Amino acid sequence: MIPLWKVRRETIRLGQQIKAIPEFFYEQAAQRKHDRAFKKGFPIVDGQQPLTSKVSLLLIFQPDGLRETTIEACKHMVDKGYSPMVISNTPLQGDDLERLAPYVWKILLRPNFGYDFGGYRDGIKLLWEWGIAPDCLLVMNDSIWFPLYSDETLIEKMEQKGVDVAGAVLHIRRSKSWRHKSKQHLESYCYLISGNTFITQEFRHFWEKLHLTSNKYKVIRRGERGHSLALMQAGFTLGAIFSHDEFVAEMAKQPNEFLYKTILYAAHKNQHLIEDRRTLLQSKHHDQKWRGFALKHFEDALDYEEAHSTFPYAMVNLFQYPLLKKSGDTPSKLWRETYLEAVDADDIPAPDPIFLEEIRNKVECDNL
Repeated sequence: MIPLWKVRRETIRLGQQIKAIPEFFYEQAAQRKHDRAFKKGFPIVDGQQPLTSKVSLLLIFQPDGLRETTIEACKHMVDKGYSPMVISNTPLQGDDLERLAPYVWKILLRPNFGYDFGGYRDGIKLLWEWGIAPDCLLVMNDSIWFPLYSDETLIEKMEQKGVDVAGAVLHIRRSKSWRHKSKQHLESYCYLISGNTFITQEFRHFWEKLHLTSNKYKVIRRGERGHSLALMQAGFTLGAIFSHDEFVAEMAKQPNEFLYKTILYAAHKNQHLIEDRRTLLQSKHHDQKWRGFALKHFEDALDYEEAHSTFPYAMVNLFQYPLLKKSGDTPSKLWRETYLEAVDADDIPAPDPIFLEEIRNKVECDNL
């Protein structure tokens, strides 16, 4: 039987595809209108942080008011040596601007056209217009809570990865196995572009030719997937900080008790994995036979699910995974619930209090 969450996902996707047909005829006109407005100038507010050699673009959409965690994210990026440019796809009120200004370099206020990639594009175009070529360009949006932990090292790891574009996670479009490497892209909520990449014509060409859309299905296809594909076709190297291969290798080194707790706090959405998990938790977990089944369970799970959202206990305790998604999809909801269960049991370190409060509120809203 097909899971209900998958039926809902495919129904939404089909609706987006049907909607895309008439959109084809007016999207280009909408983009030309947007670009004319961009040339005339969208509102830009100067912040109090200076321009450094490293710039971050933080795309936000917070129509109900600026969240405190957004300010914390900006403070964190300043601490890491970045000059944050906040790009808001909704108007910010005076109080919110005053709260944000001390911790940013610039604030761009723009219409909500093109979702996150529309905002990224406008921010990058402004850097070109101002003649700014940063040594590192950190691109991020507020679909995640980051950093859950102030001592996180993700940004440093991306800077030191030694690739042209580094991201937190390389998303793999499943075929037979996650080992099949043909269809991959960096998740667009957090990645870092090297200065050598930023100044190339190939990089510029992608953003100049990008067709903006307010259809989420096409944003993912043209933007998130299209960006990685265009970079790889141009010969740029992409790399993720967290990978399934590393996860499997590290789990094989852990004692059985660690494997047990990883399974205890597993956020599975697939029914057969839920049943396997139940069997493993009900079995004695001290012998080699159980261990073999547990390790196979991890590999089986990664044929369908993502390590970072399915196994938060291991991802935080082994890899110091520093972010959590806010999405309303089933995997993200399960991830948040399971993460909080482990935090409340003192099996995962609690995030900074401001983040913890927002996460709790989100989980409560999910369950209404």
